Amino acid sequence: MTYDLFIFYGAGLSGDRRIVTTLGNPGYQCTGIQKIAQTFTKIFMTDKGSVNGDPAMGTDFMRALRTGGIRDEVSLQGSFQSAVIDVLNYVSQFEDNATPDDERLVQATLVNWDLQRDRLSIKVALTSAAGTTRVYAIPINTGISQ
Repeated sequence: MTYDLFIFYGAGLSGDRRIVTTLGNPGYQCTGIQKIAQTFTKIFMTDKGSVNGDPAMGTDFMRALRTGGIRDEVSLQGSFQSAVIDVLNYVSQFEDNATPDDERLVQATLVNWDLQRDRLSIKVALTSAAGTTRVYAIPINTGISQ
């Protein structure tokens, strides 16, 4: 089992909740599917090429959202699938035989989405190699509207 700092404190499985990026009290650890969710969200929402010294980290999803490349369900699905491929390729670089199955992402599926004025909320089902699947809501503030 490996550990990561638990930085998305207060995140619920679904619904509107305030998510606080914090080191907890005095810095919680997370493992398993929570670690997968945190890693997925961080990479998914990071613009590819924006991290100095690590140009492969991230996806083009947020850039597409900001520039109007995501306008409807078809473009959302396409951008999401492309981003999932980027995330899976990126995390696979750091996995080896010692990586526990419950911390190895094998699938991410867009379950639901809702675009309202300046907010996109997506629900993503993340599945580990151990077979655990959890659905997480990712609220995203944007400058686009329906």
